[in-house]
Amino acid sequence: MRSLSDWMRPGSRPHFFCALLRLAGFLMLASTGTARAEQAYMAPEAEQAMFLDLARLDSGSVVAVGERGIILKSDADGGDWAQAPVPTRATLTSVVFIDDQRGWAAGHDQTILHTTDGGASWQLQHESDDQLQPAVFDIWFADANRGLAIGAYGLFLVTRDGGKSWQNFNLDNLEDPAFGLPHFYAISEGPDGKLLMAGEAGLLAFSDDQGRTWRKLESPYIGSWFGASWQADGTLYVLGLRGHFFRSVDEGRSWSRLPVPTTAGLNDVLLHEDGRMLVAGLNGVILYSEDGGRSFQLTQRNDRKGINALVSLNNHLILAGEGGVRDSDLTGKPRE
Repeated sequence: MRSLSDWMRPGSRPHFFCALLRLAGFLMLASTGTARAEQAYMAPEAEQAMFLDLARLDSGSVVAVGERGIILKSDADGGDWAQAPVPTRATLTSVVFIDDQRGWAAGHDQTILHTTDGGASWQLQHESDDQLQPAVFDIWFADANRGLAIGAYGLFLVTRDGGKSWQNFNLDNLEDPAFGLPHFYAISEGPDGKLLMAGEAGLLAFSDDQGRTWRKLESPYIGSWFGASWQADGTLYVLGLRGHFFRSVDEGRSWSRLPVPTTAGLNDVLLHEDGRMLVAGLNGVILYSEDGGRSFQLTQRNDRKGINALVSLNNHLILAGEGGVRDSDLTGKPRE
């Protein structure tokens, strides 16, 4: 059998409801058969569906993925959403683009989709043949060929041909002695091909070779991490259950807790171009800091619907979660 390093070698051939839906994939879900070989549910009010991830394209368009295979694409300012035809009804948990045209989305039933036209249409590349399989929770690509898909019960899939084929690897060195491999929830790229993976039971893992090898980091919290972000300056952020939000400036060797005024679960963090830090979470929580994370102000949506992901577009935000995709100002308040 080839090693993971061989497989990834460049050039080688071969809320609370929101929280429950996000956590639904954190358990191994049975396929009902309706997800396979069917078009996504074409919702008359698709913008109000549950969405789990967002991707912003260089053009300014935003792609949102969520329940029942629903994928939306906006115009260049985050408005005029249109639903794309998608060959699955599996819930989609993650989306990533390497340029304005080429991207991948992934989710339950180990479904992986690919687009070559900026998210206007999608082709099925991979799905489980079995009735019971762990879901994919996050997907990452180094380039047009090499990618990783991670998920429940230590799911770790690797492709080196742009998603046409995927190989499953068992990362035994990341096992927890109490219950085996944890769920892998999030993956983030840093400088020089380095990666951070975050997951269940405080799992933090580091790779300095684009995912060929991994080692555990000492975690500052033993609960679940739902989000990870590695900034271009080398700063690491991890966030998760009960308002836990930490930063590292030394590649995870040490961590400092950021003083957020909430115990809501936190899902996503964004550094806006004006220096503002924004954090999205359950119970409609948006946190923002204008002093580099030394202090935070809290905005809470009146409907208390959880937020899974956010992206910034010039002077406003697009939020995705329970209740759909929404437009807000840079403090999380709805835009007029």
